[in-house]
Amino acid sequence: RERYQTCEEFLDDLVGVAQTSLSPDRPSLLPVKHPVTLRMTSSKKSHSIPPKPPSRSTPNAARTRVMVVDQDADFRNFVHDTAKAVAPTCRIQSAADGAIALQMVKDFKPHVLVIDLSLPHINGLEVIATLRGDPEIGGIEVIVTSKRGGKPEAAILSSLKVGHFLTKPIDIDSLAGILLPLLEQPSGLAQK
Repeated sequence: RERYQTCEEFLDDLVGVAQTSLSPDRPSLLPVKHPVTLRMTSSKKSHSIPPKPPSRSTPNAARTRVMVVDQDADFRNFVHDTAKAVAPTCRIQSAADGAIALQMVKDFKPHVLVIDLSLPHINGLEVIATLRGDPEIGGIEVIVTSKRGGKPEAAILSSLKVGHFLTKPIDIDSLAGILLPLLEQPSGLAQK
């Protein structure tokens, strides 16, 4: 049986099941999600990402899991909203520092990790290196974000098999473009 971390996760799952199981001539008794418009506070323009049609909910093992690690709550919310717009049934957890992220990732087992390099307690590079050293969770797809980037960071990230690096402020279209294929076909961790 699946346990939900929040009521919102349960309702997301419930709405997804209701929308796909009802025929067009039968009205839904549950609220139907509408297209999401996401706005970055640091950018003047807003972009609309049409939500993917909901798919029938499957057990937790088959749902894509995303973890966001950043000390900025607004950025964590931005990634959450973007991931939900791209893949409405994905599960998302977040952490504000590296130490908490390392504790959470072992239980949550995300398919995709969006992580900032500058974190309190344990920085992003240390978190990624620790994860890569663990055969059970080392195959996570990693998207690194940072306010700065250069050749030293690029070389280290390449050695840690990081496929994506985004410099802040991040354009919503860039993030959605990276997340879409990762959330449609999760690689990395085996289903649990």
